[in-house]
Amino acid sequence: MITLKRLKPGVSKNWLMGLAGLMWSVAGLMLCRLAYRWLAVIDLKKLVPLELLGIALALIAHQFCFSRIAHQNIARLSRLTEKTCVFAF
Repeated sequence: MITLKRLKPGVSKNWLMGLAGLMWSVAGLMLCRLAYRWLAVIDLKKLVPLELLGIALALIAHQFCFSRIAHQNIARLSRLTEKTCVFAF
């Protein structure tokens, strides 16, 4: 009979931090790909101001939103026990 512990593979906190970083990176790459597809069809004269606006908004969002969320997730993962379920990230 399969126990519930076997269905919850335990990994160290370092692996959880790495998996969380990988997930954030994949999400960021997906957003960059979407932005590229949207901007690829726009005329160059209209493209540069839109890109600069997008970069400025991204920096503001990073400073006030994503950075705080990342620090909260790091603190939450740090409080976990050494061997925690791989899906806890």
